[in-house]
Amino acid sequence: MLVNFNLCAKEISSLVDYANVTHFCYGEMSASLDEIKNLCGDKIQTFYSFRNDVNFKARTVVINKIRQIVREDDPAVMIFTSGTIGKLKGVLLSSYNILNAAQINSKDRTLAASDKACVILPFFHIFGLVAGIFANAIAGSTIYLPEKIRTDSILNLISRERCTIFHSVPTMLLALINNKNFGAEKFSSLRCSIISGARAAETQIKIFQKLMPNDHFMSSYGLSEPAPVSITAYGDSLENILHTVGKPVKNIRIKIDKPDSEGIGEILVQGFNLMTGYYKLRPEEQTIDAEGWLHTGDLGKLDANGYLHLTGRIKEIIIRGGENIYPAEVEEAISEFEIIDDVKVFGVPHDFFGEEVCACVKLKTGKTFDENNLRAELSARIAKYKIPARFFVYDKFPLLGSGKIDSVSLKTDALKKIKALRDSQKA
Repeated sequence: MLVNFNLCAKEISSLVDYANVTHFCYGEMSASLDEIKNLCGDKIQTFYSFRNDVNFKARTVVINKIRQIVREDDPAVMIFTSGTIGKLKGVLLSSYNILNAAQINSKDRTLAASDKACVILPFFHIFGLVAGIFANAIAGSTIYLPEKIRTDSILNLISRERCTIFHSVPTMLLALINNKNFGAEKFSSLRCSIISGARAAETQIKIFQKLMPNDHFMSSYGLSEPAPVSITAYGDSLENILHTVGKPVKNIRIKIDKPDSEGIGEILVQGFNLMTGYYKLRPEEQTIDAEGWLHTGDLGKLDANGYLHLTGRIKEIIIRGGENIYPAEVEEAISEFEIIDDVKVFGVPHDFFGEEVCACVKLKTGKTFDENNLRAELSARIAKYKIPARFFVYDKFPLLGSGKIDSVSLKTDALKKIKALRDSQKA
């Protein structure tokens, strides 16, 4: 069971109860080990530090015994689907799922033993596990880990070691190129970068390509339940990288459930890397139907060439006065403005319309926000009802352990701001 090292002792104790943990392996973590021991009592039989030196060659006999009793479809790893632990949801994955996904990912990225990969992806998430560890291990490429997950440390590592492979979420890439020490020469050795974990706006990808012209950017889509699902080809067209998340990877099938007039519906996935299931959830609570299709909760469409286009999440659709609004479309329009560094859009309650559009924006360094000007410019790009009723400016966005924006925390903060504004207006 892979756990975020930033969790507090109480959160870890909840996981121990949920997953029936008997052995606790740890390195550096935010929580106090003594506090964890006090909270967990005698539930954990063994505590083991990763700092211990281990002669793995001496364990060959043990490994051979394990091979005789462990089947390839047995659960091997549990990953949690969210960076916040409100309702625990453990995804069970087998060795067959993970290793085959890694092998295909390695081929798609054309990995070779000569490659040097700078890996900053959290290993407690599926992206880091498959693309970060196992895909590189299968190819025999060298994995480099920065001393700290900080922009200076990452920039120095890639530049010093002349890394050829780097994968990240859009938020981290933006932070890297906004670092005062960034220069295009530091990333000149990179030849392949996957942008995944969150949707990158067209404007962002164009910036990345301009600053890293030698890099082959690949757009990918995956979930903890099956990863990867789709990916653009190495050297794919700019059009496909900008507007799609690629075609289904080998041996994966995708279909769109109940498509609307534009072909948009829920993305369903079926294939070899599908999870065993959610731990401790009853069959009727699982998201895999009787025909073996995983219902992702994501919305998208397939074009005539078989490329997948993501349009949002079912739960994130904003219904304003009966009109459906996709946050991704509004985010794309806002991100085209030169002053915008990043943006997140979601629906907030409204007494008359039911919901209204709210946008949280992060500005580029040295830029100022003119809301009236932005609204006027947006009116020429999207319908009036899609233009956010409220804008909130942030110096930085809260992030999950995966590096993605913590939408739950951001929305909670925005709702507090809205309430404070309404209270002040009443007063």
